[in-house]
Amino acid sequence: MLKYAGTTGAVVAGLGWTAAAPAAASPAAESDQSADFKQAECKPLDIVVLGDADSEAAHDLTATLSDTISGGLGQSARVLNPTEPATYWGGTLTFDVAVSPTGTTYVTVRLWGDDYDKTSQQAASGKNMWRLQLFCDGLQVGYQDEGAVDSLDILDTSPRTPGRFFFHTLPLPERMTAGKEKVTLEIRAMGRIWSYGQNPDQLYYKMTTPSRGIYRVYTHTEPYFVPPKGEVQGPAPEPKVRTVEGPEVLEAVRKRVEKDQKHYLTTANPAGMDAWAFQSLAEGYLWSGSPAYKNPAALDRVLRAIDSRYLAWKTDAKVLTGSDQQWQGFGRVGLVLALLWEHLGDRLDEKVTGSPYEIANPGFEEGTETPMGWSAPGWGQTAGATWARDTTVSRTGSASLRLQVPASGGNMYTYSNPKTRIGKGTYTYGAWIRTEGVTGLGAHIDPLFFDADGKLVAATQEVRGQGNPRLGVRVHRAGDPRPGHPDGDASQTVRPGTAWFDASPSSPR
Repeated sequence: MLKYAGTTGAVVAGLGWTAAAPAAASPAAESDQSADFKQAECKPLDIVVLGDADSEAAHDLTATLSDTISGGLGQSARVLNPTEPATYWGGTLTFDVAVSPTGTTYVTVRLWGDDYDKTSQQAASGKNMWRLQLFCDGLQVGYQDEGAVDSLDILDTSPRTPGRFFFHTLPLPERMTAGKEKVTLEIRAMGRIWSYGQNPDQLYYKMTTPSRGIYRVYTHTEPYFVPPKGEVQGPAPEPKVRTVEGPEVLEAVRKRVEKDQKHYLTTANPAGMDAWAFQSLAEGYLWSGSPAYKNPAALDRVLRAIDSRYLAWKTDAKVLTGSDQQWQGFGRVGLVLALLWEHLGDRLDEKVTGSPYEIANPGFEEGTETPMGWSAPGWGQTAGATWARDTTVSRTGSASLRLQVPASGGNMYTYSNPKTRIGKGTYTYGAWIRTEGVTGLGAHIDPLFFDADGKLVAATQEVRGQGNPRLGVRVHRAGDPRPGHPDGDASQTVRPGTAWFDASPSSPR
């Protein structure tokens, strides 16, 4: 696939590229020769000037559903119209051209750079992104969508090369030109192809308005294209130094990535990480600017996230087909393992952890200022209330969750995040609670149950505790969620005063 735009010839893989300095004059002009540079030359075998009666007659052109127009820079062209009623295929142009009986013959089309689909400002999202497909002796050349030899043109939602023409080159199959000096080409207009279409009407969107203008068609044997001298092309844009974006943009990106990776390393629950998250954390382990750089905790969290994804998939296959993995299956898991393979050591031999069926970080051992896997909603705390991971107080392990409410009538609420998957049965839940100066309703744990859509469907009685300031008290209760409630949420609350929570697991009974 060769594409070209500009005032002089060059080989390019792309659109809107110009190989020359800005030109005030529109026609393609000769450039100075030097001992070190030889001007690329292209000698067309044939040129069809569409909209020109003499040229069209000389090439035995037959047009169906087509109009002649005066288009860009006053040049003649043809547009192809939709059928009535509208169908996927539109008008056609059929004409004869000269080809080479040996080697490869190339076809180049000349198009106006200001034509575009005005129905959307977002790339590849317009409703009228009509296509032009090339045929040779009745057979389609290349693919209609996403092929090595692509469509002759796909209209996009912004001008390709404002104010000037551009070119698109395709090769003809050699078996179709071998031993011949002439073939019949056909250009067919077609509607839009929407790759996400769930049925033929969605995949092949009907053409409802005229195509873009088609100006000229060239055949040649060079694997690049240089416009003939004297053709009006339009001036190339003047290159300018971009002054808007600079190093500060990269710095902003770096800070964002660093922030995300710190979250994945310290406070995010591995059981709730998607594939993009644990891939980012894996890459952070290898990036010297990341807080996860060569941090063993990053490796552990990545593996726990992978374990959780696998365990969730064993219960619900939609984890594979209806999530961020739907395009790659578990390929992203393989990518992450490949990135970290030489750093994993014997970690793959360790017991599977991070199950989505267990409350994450129930002892609050992991985290920094706040414990990993726990959140505090803004609506669940009154003015002055705080929550923190406290490494100075613990009943088991080395840390606890501290909730502090200074105001009378205030409260502080935290909950595990993401929700814990549960099955049918009776569950026991509980915590060690230590309080200091707690009044009113005191400190309590409150398990909630949600359906698959995240709707609250059941709640148990709150379990309150007024613990000894030094030792704490163990409180627990059995809860039986109704069938069809796949998720649970463990919340912890304190009213005025200070409370510490430790070891807040739930388990089947």
